[in-house]
Amino acid sequence: MTIAFFVSSIGDTDLALETIAVLREKGYSDELYVIPLSARGLKRSQEKAISLEIKLLSEPLVNNKDIEDFLNTHSIDRAYIGVSSENQYLPFQVAKELAKKNIPCTVAYEFMFSAPQNHCLWTAIPELTSAKLDYAVSLPAAKKDILNRNPDAKINIVGHLSIDRAIANNTIEPIEIKQKLEFKADEEFIFISGTTRPIDVDSEFVLAILNELENNHYPSLQVRFGLHPGIPDKESYLSTLLNICANYPHLSTQFKIILPPQIEQQVKSEDVLNNLFIVRANVSGPQAANAATKIAQAVPGALLN
Repeated sequence: MTIAFFVSSIGDTDLALETIAVLREKGYSDELYVIPLSARGLKRSQEKAISLEIKLLSEPLVNNKDIEDFLNTHSIDRAYIGVSSENQYLPFQVAKELAKKNIPCTVAYEFMFSAPQNHCLWTAIPELTSAKLDYAVSLPAAKKDILNRNPDAKINIVGHLSIDRAIANNTIEPIEIKQKLEFKADEEFIFISGTTRPIDVDSEFVLAILNELENNHYPSLQVRFGLHPGIPDKESYLSTLLNICANYPHLSTQFKIILPPQIEQQVKSEDVLNNLFIVRANVSGPQAANAATKIAQAVPGALLN
């Protein structure tokens, strides 16, 4: 049985790849396709394409014609469709095309919070009426949200990778992480996880934090901000945040943005790379979160949950 995984964002791509890994571990040897619907989904999939023995399209499908052409030229027995974190209707167009061909599919809605009310998911759910379509969701609340829009929907609660990873997480050395992030081991540490929402969401959050620190009520508090790997234009994103930080030069030892090597490679601006509010450190978001006393984020996300 050939299975196709249509992926868009970091979360739904990771869930697809983890599912494929489990299938391979259990001896599944049939063809598995990963079809990216965005550049982000493609990049995330490329890292594991060889080890998981998947057939990965070299370019994302970007419109209805691409979808139709793919389904007309490939024999697919079942499909997985990830809901994009962005307001992108293309995954639901895939579901409609699969319904026309009577191909069973699972729509994976792996958010751990309700998608914004203007997300096209809520418009698409009543339209997706195929008897061979079901949903995979993280939490009971998500199941309720979908049933409110389509009482006949078939839904399975499957949990979330962030929960699984937190339970299985290896012990780390907080002192070593704090040294890399340039502050003392006895200082309280709050880690802030960035989002892939419009830049205004994170910039307003950063502004609020800097205003609080400026009051000097927390002289021994260290705050480090981590970039979400799914940010499309990282240099522009960083420049926006650093322009806000520039109004608080005296806080550059208390508040810093973590720039790991894999993201640093995507930044060309010397003004960004050498900024006092940047700390170049090979520290991942999960590592920083596990070393922190508290974590925060402008919206609920994987690390926060």
